[in-house]
Amino acid sequence: MKPLDLTPDDERLVQVFRALGNPMRFRILQVLAAQRACICGDLVDLLPLAQSTVSEHLKVLKTADLVQGTIAGPTTCYCIAPATLAGLRDRVARLFRDPAADDRCSDHERSTPMTSSSSTDPNAIKAAVSARYAARARQQLIPPETLPLAQDAACCGPATALEAPACSSGTCGIGYRAEDLAGLPASVTGVSLGCGNPVGLAEVQPGETVLDLGSGGGIDCFLAARRVGPAGRVIGVDMTPEMVRLARANARQLAAENVEFRLGEIEHLPVDPGTVDLVISNCVVNLAPDKGAVFREVYRVLRPGGRLVIADTVASRSVPAALRERLDLWGQCISGALDRETYLATLREAGFARIEVLAEHDLARGDLDGDLALLSLTVRACKPA
Repeated sequence: MKPLDLTPDDERLVQVFRALGNPMRFRILQVLAAQRACICGDLVDLLPLAQSTVSEHLKVLKTADLVQGTIAGPTTCYCIAPATLAGLRDRVARLFRDPAADDRCSDHERSTPMTSSSSTDPNAIKAAVSARYAARARQQLIPPETLPLAQDAACCGPATALEAPACSSGTCGIGYRAEDLAGLPASVTGVSLGCGNPVGLAEVQPGETVLDLGSGGGIDCFLAARRVGPAGRVIGVDMTPEMVRLARANARQLAAENVEFRLGEIEHLPVDPGTVDLVISNCVVNLAPDKGAVFREVYRVLRPGGRLVIADTVASRSVPAALRERLDLWGQCISGALDRETYLATLREAGFARIEVLAEHDLARGDLDGDLALLSLTVRACKPA
C-alpha cells in the first residue's frame, strides 16, 4: 500500500486533534472560552489540577496554536487563539468532504422539511445555560455598592412572559425553613435558584460524603455540610466558572472546611467511582441535554447502597418542539423538562431501584402551551447494594 502523504495543513490538523484528545485540555479550552482570558493560577483554582500539570497542558495547546499567551507583568494571560479556531472548521470540512454526500444531502434537504434548529445542539444549550447563570454569579462577585442584586428573580431565573415569579425575592425559598437559611450570606441565598429542598428530605447522616449536582452558589452544599459534620464531606460540581468562584468565596466566608467545589459537567462528573453516599440536586438535571448520561454518572459515583435525592422541574406532558428549540427557555427550566413518567423511567433505565416521589407541587408559571404545566418533583432512588 502506498504511504499516505500528508500536506502541511493535514499535519496541523493531526496536531490539533492530538491536543484535543485529552479531556482536561478540552476542558481548559472550555474554561478559556467562558472566561475570555485568565492566568494559569485561575485555571488551577477552577480545575482539580496542580499548577505544573496545567502549565504542561497549556504548552501543548499553545504548540497546536489553540491557545495564545500574552505577558502582563510577571504573569502570562491566556486566551483561545481566534484565528486558529476560525479556520479549523473550514479545514476539517474540506478534509473530509464527500461530493457524493453533498449531493445526497442536497436531495434530502429538497425533499425533507427542517424540523430542528441549532438551538437543539447540546453545546449551544450548555453555552446558553452557562451564560445565564454566569451573569447571576457575577452580580454577587461584583461589590454590592457597584452593582446591587436585582430583587425580581424567580426560581430558575427572572420572570418572563412564560414564567410568573415563584419566589418573592432574590432568594428562592421553596421548601426552605427560616432556620435553614439562618447565617447564610446574600451571596449564597441570592443565587439560590432551586425548586425544592433536597437536603431537607435526604436524611443526611454524620460522616457521609455528599455530592451536589449544579451546586451554584453553594446553598445546598452548606446545608448538607452542617449535617455531615467535620467527619463528613460535601462536593459541589458546577459547569459555570463564575459560579464555582462564587461558591468557593462563600465557603471561605463561612469557614466551611468540609466543603469543596469542582468545575465540571454533570454528564461527566469529576468524581471517582463508588465514593459518594448521597447525591443531591436542586432544579438542575432538567438543564442537561442528556438526562440519561447524568443519571448514569450518578450511578457510577455512588457507593453500592448509596442514594440520590433530587428536586427537579418536570412537565405534565411532553414539552412541544417549539418550546424545546428556544435557548432562552432552557435556562428557565422549561425547554429541557421531561414529562413526569419519562423522568422516572430514565432513572430506572440507569439502574436505580426503590424510586419514590417524596414531594410534588405545581410551579407558578404563565401559559406555556395549552394544558402544559410544570411541576416540582423531589425523588429518592437507590443504587442496589
